[in-house]
Amino acid sequence: MIKFFRYIRKDLMEKNKTGKYFKYAIGEIILVVIGILIALQINNWNENRKDRQKEKVYITNIQRDLKAQIVILDRATKGELNSYENLLAAQKSFYQNNGFVVSTENLANISAINDRFTFNIIDTALDEVKSSGDLDIIQKSAVKDSLLKYYDELRLSAQIIASNNLQNDDTAMSKSINLISVTGDDSEQFANFDSGISDTFNNVPDKIIELISRSINIPENSLVLYNLINHKKSISNFHASMYKDIEEDIYNLNKLLVDNYPFLEK
Repeated sequence: MIKFFRYIRKDLMEKNKTGKYFKYAIGEIILVVIGILIALQINNWNENRKDRQKEKVYITNIQRDLKAQIVILDRATKGELNSYENLLAAQKSFYQNNGFVVSTENLANISAINDRFTFNIIDTALDEVKSSGDLDIIQKSAVKDSLLKYYDELRLSAQIIASNNLQNDDTAMSKSINLISVTGDDSEQFANFDSGISDTFNNVPDKIIELISRSINIPENSLVLYNLINHKKSISNFHASMYKDIEEDIYNLNKLLVDNYPFLEK
């Protein structure tokens, strides 16, 4: 094709048809420009097609992470609500009996002051998008902004929950251990108790229950224990409330994704 164009130009020059030569040259330039523009358009189309394929994978993976986060939220919520109910039962028993009645059931309820439920964030897909520099591949600004806002708030919630858990660990565990400490001749018997305490405290001997009861019903110890129960009950209720809010955010975010990306599962 190039040789053909050269032959035409040469023929026009040899016949001294300058005007026609320039017209032909301009036409040839226009054809070349058009060819370049078509090539660029095809390249842009290919790049856009690749970006849309990437976007589809990213959005699908983000929805997968949201579903996994729901599972974690459900487990954490059940744990916190269970702790709340146990501690509430311990408080009711305290009011009804004008003090702590130590039984296997009450010990199990009181022990919830030491419960902790780690909240894990599932953000693998978004981290992949950000680390690869492909955040702008997500074309819809409303989706992109909502995703970034959701994950920022999720991380903040996780930090608050972790801080609350750490604070409770530092206070409840050390104080609760001191509350059941005994002195005198009974201390050796208590210290030698190493058969293991199950979640329901079924293995605690009657003598140990008696010693614990004597210790925690000392007025100042009862006050400390009651405050620990009330504090942990408040934390559990607060965390459960946070989880509910996060779950609502996930529901709204997933709806936004489904509305904008028909290929997603509803």
